[in-house]
Amino acid sequence: MAAYQDLRQLYTNSELRNRTEVALAVTAHDLSGEATPTDDDLAWVGRALGDTGGEALKALKFVLAENKTASTGAILGASDAQLQANVDLVRPALVSAYAAERTAGGGP
Repeated sequence: MAAYQDLRQLYTNSELRNRTEVALAVTAHDLSGEATPTDDDLAWVGRALGDTGGEALKALKFVLAENKTASTGAILGASDAQLQANVDLVRPALVSAYAAERTAGGGP
């Protein structure tokens, strides 16, 4: 199990951030192609593709929280498919967070 300080240090791991950014773009692409995406889904897709780096950092934080019982070695050693599955898993939370931000007047 990684200590919180170890997890926090992963926020700035460039390789992990880059991989998460690609996974986020894939998630947004896939969501935009679903049969019935909601207005919130589509708004988030626009946000995710417009600010991929910022949204990827949010996704990375969620993924690290989701995997808080894993070692940093296991997190860093995750395959692209494993990382993609984790980003897909946290997508609803990202969509909800952005919808709440928009409702509160913090976004377009």
